[in-house]
Amino acid sequence: MQSTIKSIAQMAGVSRGTVDRALNGRPGVKKEVADEIIRIATELGYKPNLAGKVLANKQYRQLEIGVILVTENNPFFNDVIYGIKKAIQEFEEFGIVGRIHILEKYSEEDELNTINSLIEEGVSGLVLKPIVSDKIEKRIQELTEADIPVITLNSDVDNAERLSYVGCDLRKSGRVMAELLSMFTLGKKNSVSMIIGSEMNAGMKERMEGFQEFVSENDAAFNIVREEWTNEGAEMVYEKTIGILAAPERSDYICVMGGGIAGCLKALRQSSGRDLPTVLTYDLTDEVKTGMQDGLIAATITQDPEQQGYNAYQIMARHLAFGQRPSADVNYTNLAVALRSCL
Repeated sequence: MQSTIKSIAQMAGVSRGTVDRALNGRPGVKKEVADEIIRIATELGYKPNLAGKVLANKQYRQLEIGVILVTENNPFFNDVIYGIKKAIQEFEEFGIVGRIHILEKYSEEDELNTINSLIEEGVSGLVLKPIVSDKIEKRIQELTEADIPVITLNSDVDNAERLSYVGCDLRKSGRVMAELLSMFTLGKKNSVSMIIGSEMNAGMKERMEGFQEFVSENDAAFNIVREEWTNEGAEMVYEKTIGILAAPERSDYICVMGGGIAGCLKALRQSSGRDLPTVLTYDLTDEVKTGMQDGLIAATITQDPEQQGYNAYQIMARHLAFGQRPSADVNYTNLAVALRSCL
């Protein structure tokens, strides 16, 4: 049987209007009825003609989504951008266009100016990685109150309403790093140095809180001897790593909690031949893969960056075009630990 609204309605014993409301998450359908309709649609492999719906309504033809990312030249965001571009391409046939703006440094002024510029140009919604800033949070709240939806990507906000957050569970990612470190140290009083990201990175504070929570709750044996905050640039991370390697007290482990891993690897390669610390980090960029293959990185925690970008954009596109609200206030991507043998 060809999968259509009519065939689903016949099998479910309901009207076509009820099927349409259930499949699009609109109110007016009992949960058990909606669940049955979705089950039937899934079994039949139903694929809605979304393009037809969009093009039938002229108000959807001029939709534009603005995307703002603060990358600090972190190659992690290459995959985020790839996911966004993939979603942009998929939704272009529906008359929805997307524009990506890359800010290479954590600057309150630059991000605020970019937000305001996009709003003045008439974008219908924003997907952005917010930095730590009261002004940015205030502006997000103003946009929400003006019915311009905002989705936060990779980092969230505490004091502003937004449509949804898309990214990894940052607190959990910190806990995973602490547990991974505990597994490596095996209860020994090893010395650990932390190379932490920028204080302007909204997610870094939450990641560090998750790390510290695990340490406190589990009475971790390792000893944190240094905490070095950075701007997440490779040059500063290089300098911090050189300082750690030259310190009188040897660090058995280095945890790189944010961007700039290329700088850490550069410092380690320059110190080859010495008894180097074991390095744990995040993401699976080409630099991390090479570092693992060279034996400089023992393990890394992946955060599914491509899916972060894709999910954030497509949630916004579906909301603007079809009135579909996200299924959850937060939409977490997967966390996983990768070892050299995984490559």
